[in-house]
Amino acid sequence: MDLFGHDILSEILRTPIAAFINLLDYPFQPNYIDLLNPGSIGDGKTKLRLHYLDEGNKSSPETILLLYGEPSWSYLYRHFIPKLKKYRVIAVDLIGFGKSDKPANNNDYTYQRHVNWIREFIENLNLDNITLFCQDLGSLVGYGKISKGFIQWLDFVSQQTEMDVGRVIKSGVIRDMKQEEIDAYNTPFPNEQYQYITINRNRYQKSITYDNL
Repeated sequence: MDLFGHDILSEILRTPIAAFINLLDYPFQPNYIDLLNPGSIGDGKTKLRLHYLDEGNKSSPETILLLYGEPSWSYLYRHFIPKLKKYRVIAVDLIGFGKSDKPANNNDYTYQRHVNWIREFIENLNLDNITLFCQDLGSLVGYGKISKGFIQWLDFVSQQTEMDVGRVIKSGVIRDMKQEEIDAYNTPFPNEQYQYITINRNRYQKSITYDNL
C-alpha cells in the first residue's frame, strides 16, 4: 500500500513519495500517467505508472522534451527547467528510474520497451513540435539506436553489486556538488532491490541481440 492508499503488486517497486520531500532545488509539481505493461506483471494487464514534470509555458507552440542518461533521473534537469520557462518543458522519469514504477522482474526491462513506453507517453499527451534534449540512455530511447558507448556502460555496471548513483554523477560533473545533491540522485534507489535497473547488464541484452536495434 502506498501513501495514497493504493495497493501495489509485489512485482512493482515504487519508491515512497516521502523520500522525495524537500529535495534540494527540486520544487516541481509531479505528474503521472499510466502506461501499458507488456511484461510478466499481471499477465501484462497491470499498468505501470510513469512520472514526469510538465513545466514552463504550457501555451508555447514548442515543447522541449528532456531525457536523461543512466543512472540518473529527472532531478538532473532541475537547473535547466527554469531557464527554459518560455517553452513547455517536459522531463520524464523512465520506467525503473526516479518516481516512476520499477518492475522487480528483470524480464520486464528491454530496450524496445523503453522506446515503446516513451512513444506511448508522447502520444497520450498529444505532444508535437518537440525539441529533444537527451544523452546516454535518453538518446538511445529518443533516437532508437544502440551505441558502442552504451555497451561499455553496461559492461561497467555488470561489475557492480550496488550502485552509488550520486557518486557516479559527481564523477562526471566539473563543479563541486553539495552533499544534498548527491543524496538526491540516490533517493529513488534506497537499496539493491530498487537498483536492479542500474546494475544488471542483462536487462537489455535480449533486445540488443535480437531486436536488431
